[in-house]
Amino acid sequence: MLEKYTGMDKIEGIKWYCEKVRKRFSSRAIILIGSYARGDFYDDSDIDLIIISDELPEQIMDRIYILIKMNDSSIPIEPHGFKTDEFMGMIRELNIMALDTIYEGKVVYDDGFIDDAKKEYEEVMRLYEMEKMDHGWKSRKILREMLGEVR
Repeated sequence: MLEKYTGMDKIEGIKWYCEKVRKRFSSRAIILIGSYARGDFYDDSDIDLIIISDELPEQIMDRIYILIKMNDSSIPIEPHGFKTDEFMGMIRELNIMALDTIYEGKVVYDDGFIDDAKKEYEEVMRLYEMEKMDHGWKSRKILREMLGEVR
């Protein structure tokens, strides 16, 4: 049984939290995103985690509550929980968080889900001619279509 994390090391704290979540929800994947994944974090930066599990509660607020409540340490973890089909849909809908997760996220745990997500991501990149910008994404295809409508 996992006990309350009382250490000071953030890396160990992240591992502890991820293991706790993985066991409770049979997670498909846990991915570190944001400033910690990019390496441009500050001492007071929160630690963003994407948690993929089909066992998460249906209601978003319930997910947020449970995932936050599971962190009984002083480490500032900000969990974002999604079911498999939700996350795959987010990739197809060009959701910035999902695209950034695949582009720059660091895998903490994976049961094979990431390979499927990467395939979906690569298809979206090709189909929409996506390009990563400093602060987001752009689709050359959508821009061409929009400019064509203006002319």
